[in-house]
Amino acid sequence: MERRASKRAYLTLRAASKARPFAIERRASKRAYLTLRAASRARPFAIAGASPRKLPLPLLAALALVAATAILSACGYSSEGDTSVVEGQSVTLGELKYNVVFSRYLNPADSEDSAYLVGQPPPAKGSSYFGVFLLVQNESEEAQTLAGSFTIEDSDEQRYDALPTESLYALPIGGEVEPQEQIPVLDSTPQQGPIEGSVVLFELPSSASENRPLTLEIPGPGGPAEVKIDL
Repeated sequence: MERRASKRAYLTLRAASKARPFAIERRASKRAYLTLRAASRARPFAIAGASPRKLPLPLLAALALVAATAILSACGYSSEGDTSVVEGQSVTLGELKYNVVFSRYLNPADSEDSAYLVGQPPPAKGSSYFGVFLLVQNESEEAQTLAGSFTIEDSDEQRYDALPTESLYALPIGGEVEPQEQIPVLDSTPQQGPIEGSVVLFELPSSASENRPLTLEIPGPGGPAEVKIDL
């Protein structure tokens, strides 16, 4: 009981005080992250060693925007009782709280993305891999079972099921979340990764990005939940 109480206190304090720059709700903030990510890969040493006066103005603006978002996201966004939310807002199904902290297309040739795509063949012609990164929290005193399926639906009512994956960063679909625990587990590979979330992998045709909005469907008690993806 003492261990559970201390873990609960730690999770509560962490959620309240730790800024999560990737738990982004605003489209502008997501663009800022992607801008920084692209810039850091193009000029990693120049950016790391540059003084603020030498940084390009667009990059400085992006840095400021990400910092501001980190402060705002520390306050948290929640939609208690609402099963239709947007990316960055949490939704509760039974005893589990799901939060889509980030989503984006994945590039097999990228060093970071290749870790999310372990074991996957090249995508079909005209299709791309798409990752949805989640944080799932179990605040109850009993183990809870994660949703056994995840589906993306576009505005044309085309549906795409999550792919099986061997990645260490993958969300264990249908697995268990221990009492007073979260997925990704604290100090695990995905929790310490760049996005701090566990990935659910999809393969989407190019038409899906044209048929927006995309909606992630999560089954569960009181659900299904529908999360509008920020794409």
